[in-house]
Amino acid sequence: MTSLPELFKALSDPVRYSLVESLAENGESCACELLDRCTVSQPTLSHHMKALCASGLVSSRRVGTWVHYSLDRASFQSLSSTLADFVGRISDFEASRANGASDAASAPCAARTACAAPAGGTE
Repeated sequence: MTSLPELFKALSDPVRYSLVESLAENGESCACELLDRCTVSQPTLSHHMKALCASGLVSSRRVGTWVHYSLDRASFQSLSSTLADFVGRISDFEASRANGASDAASAPCAARTACAAPAGGTE
């Protein structure tokens, strides 16, 4: 399984994001269909699809001379689960703050011992 930062990196490119949206909306599509739906050249499409496949977000299968692409459900479920966990943590933090909880997380960053200055200098 690809790391989450790599998944986010793959989705951060606007062309790749639009290709993922197209696959989500239209289901499995051959490269020629994706090419008709976007404004990039065939080599550029191939480059982006290779990156999406390498990230694990998209699966491919060859049918004769055509390559068909589809979203990888497991990768998106993992991504969704991680984002849901983040939302849960945010909700828990907001609830504890609303209840007047005071902890190390509420201290200024410089006062926390767990914080470290960024490598190569100061903020």
